[in-house]
Amino acid sequence: MSEFLNTGIYQRLCRALTVTTDAGAIGLYLAFLFLCLLVPYLLGSINSALIVSRLLYHDDIRRHGSGNGGTTNMLRIYGVKAALLTFFGDVLKTALSVLFAFCMLGAGWVGHGFALNASAYLAGLFCILGHIFPIYYRFRGGKGVLCTAVVIGMLSPWVLLIEVVIFVATVAITKYVSVGSMLCAAVYPLFYSALIRALFSSTAPGGIILLIFTIAALLLWKHRPNFQRLRNHEESRISFRRPAPAGEQEIAAPPKDENRDEQNNESADGGSDREGRDA
Repeated sequence: MSEFLNTGIYQRLCRALTVTTDAGAIGLYLAFLFLCLLVPYLLGSINSALIVSRLLYHDDIRRHGSGNGGTTNMLRIYGVKAALLTFFGDVLKTALSVLFAFCMLGAGWVGHGFALNASAYLAGLFCILGHIFPIYYRFRGGKGVLCTAVVIGMLSPWVLLIEVVIFVATVAITKYVSVGSMLCAAVYPLFYSALIRALFSSTAPGGIILLIFTIAALLLWKHRPNFQRLRNHEESRISFRRPAPAGEQEIAAPPKDENRDEQNNESADGGSDREGRDA
């Protein structure tokens, strides 16, 4: 199975069809590459947060909190159960997207779990794009942080380990998920390049580095509202307490009008005085 995922259907099909010309091989490769972009985008467009919020709560998560269709907003608005369902749904669709690219064009594993086939990184990128701009939901989705983490874990697991440590430490100190996400996105290309050099004594392929920078820049761009809220001290801190159901508000008693009470007391006193004079 690992050998099949490492080489993919493309190479086997070329041998089976005895494709000998460069034009035939390139045409077949482009067809497979197109599928590695289309299928992950369509899978990424399946937004787990929107599905869970509509099925379980008959609501749209994008109407609440940060307006983001992702795991963190689900945790804030609906609680741990909804967040876990969203988490597993997003992990599944991203893993399937990368596995699809492995099956089509191969992983190109070179050791230590690193895959160096650019098609797998393209599949991951288009799954993230589908999550952020889902075609099924008017191109309004999440920020793609969890999808990016799954892509990193499947293509460079040691990088994910470092990123998780940075993320957990940052969130534990600041209580801001957005700060941890932005920091991890910023250092992703740096740690990837450093580990490739340390483990293989060579530089990472330029095409893959370009795709990694694109993913990191996309995540930072999607966090612009968070950065602005942080500057204004308006960003919400993470909490694992069970929130009140979305849209449910306490009905407060009307404020006491002290002026009206004074007028009523004066009227009552005046009425008592008049009654006393009449008597």
